[in-house]
Amino acid sequence: MASDDQKRKHLHEKVDADLVFTLEEAGVPLAAQYDLCLQYPSVRRFAAMADSKAELRSALKADLRIDPDAGGAQRATMASLVTAWQACCDMAEKERQQRSEAKVLGVPRVLSYTDRNAMLHAYERSYGHLEDREQPSSDYVALKVEEIEQGELLASALDEVGSKDEALTLSVQSSVDASGRLRVTRERKKSSSRRTPRSCGPSCAWKLRP
Repeated sequence: MASDDQKRKHLHEKVDADLVFTLEEAGVPLAAQYDLCLQYPSVRRFAAMADSKAELRSALKADLRIDPDAGGAQRATMASLVTAWQACCDMAEKERQQRSEAKVLGVPRVLSYTDRNAMLHAYERSYGHLEDREQPSSDYVALKVEEIEQGELLASALDEVGSKDEALTLSVQSSVDASGRLRVTRERKKSSSRRTPRSCGPSCAWKLRP
């Protein structure tokens, strides 16, 4: 049987950070997190585990041997897993919608609160705490995530690297030209700070994990 340290190591190294974050937020005990994630290491896979809460409870009872009739602790574990499953279903559906909208507009998808915090917590578990000024902006992280998913990670210009307090949003504007054609233009806000490779260091401290 795996020790608590081994379970945490497995969750950290083998399971998607957004799923671990969601399970922790829902209050799922470590043992149940570990047992679940051996078979369901991602939000999308966990969300697809069942089509209803009733089906989910039956599956959890059969697969993880969680019996709500066995006492309060077991009922609480079941309730926390159902809560996490519902959150994962909502996240998976929202991600599908965001990906579709982003693909149509040709812009990176919006980075959700859960995704950002999951990546931050995963980083801090390995490398230590980051101050706000050391955390990159959500827009910058969303762009890098998009590039990683497409296998085209590129170096950004220094004026495109901003901290958490800066919003470097890619704006989309439409207009109609003289011939009646619709034109769509994209423009990214530049960082207001004057940056050099040395001064940019803290803002680049966050290493993205796939």
